[in-house]
Amino acid sequence: MNLLTTNIKLKFKKMISANTFYTRETDVFYLVGKDEGRVEGKEEGREEGREEGRADTQKEIAANMKNLGIDIALISQAAGMSIEEIEQLN
Repeated sequence: MNLLTTNIKLKFKKMISANTFYTRETDVFYLVGKDEGRVEGKEEGREEGREEGRADTQKEIAANMKNLGIDIALISQAAGMSIEEIEQLN
C-alpha cells in the first residue's frame, strides 16, 4: 500500500468516525487530488534541487580546473560550459 492510499484511508476513517457530512475537506476526489499534487510537488522540488546541485558542482570543478591553469577551451569542452561562463568563475 502506498503513502497516498494510506493517507486517504486515514482521512476517510476520521470522517466516518466523526459522522462528518460532505465538505470540501471530506471529498475523496479532492483529498486524492490534493495528496497527488503534494507528492508531485515534492518530487519536482527534489529534481530541481538535484539539477541545481549538479550545476553548482560543475561550476566548482571548472573553477578548480581554471585555478590549476588548465586551458579554458579544454575546460569548456569537458564541462559543457561556454568560455565566457568559465572566464567569470573565480
